[in-house]
Order: sequence, then C-alpha cells, then structure tokens
Amino acid sequence: MEAGKGFSMVATEVKKIAEQSSKAAEKIGETIEEMDNITNQAATEFGRMAISLKSNIEEAP
Repeated sequence: MEAGKGFSMVATEVKKIAEQSSKAAEKIGETIEEMDNITNQAATEFGRMAISLKSNIEEAP
C-alpha cells in the first residue's frame, strides 16, 4: 500500500514538471517568434536606410 502511495506522489510530481516544461517550451517559442519579428523589422528598416543613403549620395554634388 505504501509503495502505491509513493508512486502516486512521484506521478503527480512528474505531471507537474511536464506541465511546467510545456509552458516553458511555449514561452520559448513565443520569444523566438518575437525575436524573429524584431529581426525582420530591423532588416526592413536597414534596407530603407540603405536606399535612402544611396539616393542621398547620388544626389550630392
């Protein structure tokens, strides 16, 4: 009887850890997606800056 109670406690803890791991993995995925969006925005802005700079250089006397 005692072994069954111990197993139940271990199973409960394993379940909690699995839930925490799942939440952490989800948060990591969200963070990666956010970083990807920021990187894409930065790349777009750098591209605009390069075009503007090239245009200004070409117009310079």
